[in-house]
Amino acid sequence: MIGFGLCAFAQRGGFARAEAICESSFICDPLPTPQCHASSIAETPAGLVVAWFGGTQEQNPDVGIWVARRLGNKWLAPTEVVMSYSSCKSG
Repeated sequence: MIGFGLCAFAQRGGFARAEAICESSFICDPLPTPQCHASSIAETPAGLVVAWFGGTQEQNPDVGIWVARRLGNKWLAPTEVVMSYSSCKSG
């Protein structure tokens, strides 16, 4: 499973407040790959986006880049956006 933790500072009237908005949740369980590493999270106008490397083990030729988006309070199913080297090899 892959999860995330997020802390953001609220800002009103141009001044950052001392309060943080914190949340943690699982993005997908089970994972579409045996392992994942080097995850990143970004906020977009449409919601949160998370990306990570996934495959059998770091540096193996089957590792690809996966992305999941959060719309509202729900994570959408992860998608492999950059295919692994072994998936791209022909015959």
